[in-house]
Amino acid sequence: MIYYVTNQPVIFENNNIKHCTVEDSLKYLNKFKYIGVDTETEGLDPHTKRILSLQLGTYNNQFVIDASTVNLQKYKKLLEDPDKTFIFQNAKFDLKFLYHQRIVPSNIYDTMLAEMVLNTGIEGARKSLKYIAYKYWGVELDKEIRGKIITEGLSEKVIIYGADDVKYLKPIMYKQLKEIDKWDLRRALDLDNLFVKVLAYIEYCGIYLDKDK
Repeated sequence: MIYYVTNQPVIFENNNIKHCTVEDSLKYLNKFKYIGVDTETEGLDPHTKRILSLQLGTYNNQFVIDASTVNLQKYKKLLEDPDKTFIFQNAKFDLKFLYHQRIVPSNIYDTMLAEMVLNTGIEGARKSLKYIAYKYWGVELDKEIRGKIITEGLSEKVIIYGADDVKYLKPIMYKQLKEIDKWDLRRALDLDNLFVKVLAYIEYCGIYLDKDK
């Protein structure tokens, strides 16, 4: 089920979307050790573009949080819980936007990095969520609306799109880890999942640059 967390009145035509409070979403999510995470944003720069929505969830239930009406600091304690692992696809991008909110997740698993570790040395190896969702689970994710999110806003289509981006992350992780362990690559993947937090912070902070030189 998809739950939309917002402080504005909304009526859904789609029966698969229901309204939810922050408290109820946290009550559900706090039960789990592994939680999928994703964001929809206005653009690529965390310093000048806003988070439109934060998605958190499991295979059974996904929560799309309207960042324009819900203070994301209410999810800070959850996202910084050292006893949980948060599953991202391309964590570096989302982490920079979370860092801008002063939210620093502890344990990261990145499905994109895992796919890159599994395919190191294979030219042209694919690693998009659309591809790996189909590779591991035969699921066809609809990415048509991706480039229209800024103009579309948090419509029902966008809410469903965002929810799907976290729904399959944990099942994909389990399939990937079987392959990772088969080839004895767990240490390499663990290092990448640690370093992505650092790299995201380096990119978020930027560097001093002498433009004349």
